[in-house]
Amino acid sequence: MKQFCRGGLQAITAGSLLCIGLILGFAVLEARSADFDPQSIVGDWQGDLSNHNSPWFSNRYNLTISVVDGDKVYGHMSWQNQGAMRAASFPFQGALNGNALTVHMPDGSLYNLTVLDERMTGIVYFPRGFPHDIRLTKVRAETKDSSMTGK
Repeated sequence: MKQFCRGGLQAITAGSLLCIGLILGFAVLEARSADFDPQSIVGDWQGDLSNHNSPWFSNRYNLTISVVDGDKVYGHMSWQNQGAMRAASFPFQGALNGNALTVHMPDGSLYNLTVLDERMTGIVYFPRGFPHDIRLTKVRAETKDSSMTGK
């Protein structure tokens, strides 16, 4: 009986510590989101797009954010020919909610991105196929289009 009580107490203690850690983690993310400057995302971002189900698949990805106007974000996405993926380049308009950027593309793709400092990470859902992870790093704060409205 003593072993059961000791094991039960250890489980309760571990569970309590896990809950406290999660609460503190979410509090830090919320505080960072509250201090987020929407204009800080204007610039050039580069990184990788990788497939959840095919770890060997990785594609270089470029994202340029030209204008942030309230909760609207205007920019441009592109990538080069890489394997089965043909080169593509297209403008986009997204919605910003705190440090979360959502972009619905005309082809049905959905980009859910989170910005933390100089990094942007998230998941891309394509209409056909599996979700892809996207990890971008800011490479330049100003863009050649930043003087234009981009709308």
